[in-house]
Amino acid sequence: MDTQCIDRDRESSLGSPSIDFSALPAPSESSSSGVPKTHYVIVREDLPKGVLAAHVAHAAGESGPAPPGSIAVVLGVPNESALIRVAGRLDARRIAYVLIRENAGPFDGQVTAIGIPPTNDRKAIRKAVSDLPLVG
Repeated sequence: MDTQCIDRDRESSLGSPSIDFSALPAPSESSSSGVPKTHYVIVREDLPKGVLAAHVAHAAGESGPAPPGSIAVVLGVPNESALIRVAGRLDARRIAYVLIRENAGPFDGQVTAIGIPPTNDRKAIRKAVSDLPLVG
């Protein structure tokens, strides 16, 4: 079955339609601490492989840019309800994120992935996602 991912609705945490990238360092800027930034994406593992890969790319792109040398971490959840629970945990900790919601095809209206802007504060994010496995 061919699935096309088109025109995803973007929802950002904290009520904003999208993340303000002006507050993030430009891709050429390095971290002041010298520690590479970490870019987290959380995706549903019940999606077909091609759709899963596309939504990882969407979430990373919508929540980026990632400076050179950034570490990419892709975590999985079993289904949409688990992904929504993760979004609630991020909200509770006031961690900014972008929620990817499909608006076409067989996954129309469903939440498919979360992208968290690249950060040096991995500790705060780990508290919210430490129970999630790497996508494998």
